Amino acid sequence: MGIVKTEAQRKANRLRRERAVATSDAEAIRGPRLDEWSARMPAYAYTSLCPDERYRR
Repeated sequence: MGIVKTEAQRKANRLRRERAVATSDAEAIRGPRLDEWSARMPAYAYTSLCPDERYRR
């Protein structure tokens, strides 16, 4: 037989979960900016399809 949760426990768990999701969303928004090659370079860099002529071959 499993553990029976009361309505108050369910509500507390739901609020705790919502708060954790909101915190992680806020951290993602305020987090460090991406500085990887793929974030800095235009799409299709070093191909004939690149929109930036400096990186087009």
